Amino acid sequence: MVPIRLAWRRPTDGVEMIEGTAADDGAIFRAQSERMDDVTYDIVNLEDPMIVRFLNSAKNNETVATFFSRFGMLTREEMTPLSEVRWVVTQFMLGLVHAQKADAAHHLNNINYFLKDTVLRPSFEHAGKSSKLVFHPNSLVSLMAMEAAFAHEVGAVSSSCAHCGKIYLTGPLTGRRSHSVYCSDRCRVAAMRARNAEKG
Repeated sequence: MVPIRLAWRRPTDGVEMIEGTAADDGAIFRAQSERMDDVTYDIVNLEDPMIVRFLNSAKNNETVATFFSRFGMLTREEMTPLSEVRWVVTQFMLGLVHAQKADAAHHLNNINYFLKDTVLRPSFEHAGKSSKLVFHPNSLVSLMAMEAAFAHEVGAVSSSCAHCGKIYLTGPLTGRRSHSVYCSDRCRVAAMRARNAEKG
């Protein structure tokens, strides 16, 4: 897997959501100030993918705002409409979460549809006495689209945690066995304690 590195910016003072009207759903997420922090995201495996963090944050508008505050906006635009968030979530759900439930051709069409707007700039970077090829995506959403593509390429699949319900990946490059039913050791232990409590 060729490393992916995104040089990005996140709002120093967090993100707020400005409500739209009920008629046009014109709500937007925007930075609370013009101050930005430079951040870099390196993707070398699928153990803690950004795409999964994003999907798990899509529960409500507050958790989406928290995601943008922590990681930055989806694109280089200063504001992200709520309608765009919903569209991206839908595409990611089709391309990643429901992959194992669809036929192979349909699944590839979903991923390719999202990859059509993904831009990667390759470059060689120094690594000690040698150099390595690194892909630089043009946005946070492009980085996440590549994670979905890599998951498909290596055979990683998504699942829902039997304890907390969060989405997570299992299989190659994820650090989890393919038959895993919990997203973390914390949830596994919590589920075991809950079972023991039920037994009295």
